Amino acid sequence: MALKPILSFLAIMISCCIRSQDPQPSKKLMDASGKPLDWLQGSWKGMYNNAPFYEAWHKVNDSIMVNFRIEIKGPDTAVKENGALLLTSNFRGYRSKSATWMLVSLSDERIALGNDTLKYANRIIWSHSQNDHWLTEIHNPAGTINYDMEKVPWLDPVVNRFILNARKQ
Repeated sequence: MALKPILSFLAIMISCCIRSQDPQPSKKLMDASGKPLDWLQGSWKGMYNNAPFYEAWHKVNDSIMVNFRIEIKGPDTAVKENGALLLTSNFRGYRSKSATWMLVSLSDERIALGNDTLKYANRIIWSHSQNDHWLTEIHNPAGTINYDMEKVPWLDPVVNRFILNARKQ
C-alpha cells in the first residue's frame, strides 16, 4: 500500500487548515469547561448494513478536530484523512473533500451541522451518550439514517502512528 501519498496529503490538509485560521482560536463555541469536543476525540466503530466501519477524530487545538476514515481489510489497516471540524471566527463547521456543513449548534454533548443544498446529508447531528457511545443522525430528503458509534481504543495507536508519520514527512 502506498502510504507516502496519503501521508503527504494529510500533512498538507492539516497545514492548510491551520494556516487559514486566526492565530487565536475562537473560544465562543466552547462550553464553560472549554472542552466540548473532548468526547469526540478517539477511534470509533459503527455499523452500516451489518458491516462495521471505523473512524477517528484527533484534536489539533481548541478550534480544529481532524476526522480520519479507517479501512480494515484482513491484516491491513489504512488511515485516510476525511475532513475537519473547524471552530474559528473565520469558519464554523465541517469541511470534507466533497462538501461543507455549517455549524448549527454546539454544546458539550451535541454537535449539529447543516447544508440545505445537499441531497444526501442536509443535517448531521452527533450526540454523546452516557455509555461513551455517540449517536449520529444523518438527515436527508428521503429520511434519516442513524448510527451508534462505539469507542474502540485499540485503534488509537494505529491512528497516532499515522499522524506522527505524516508530521515527519
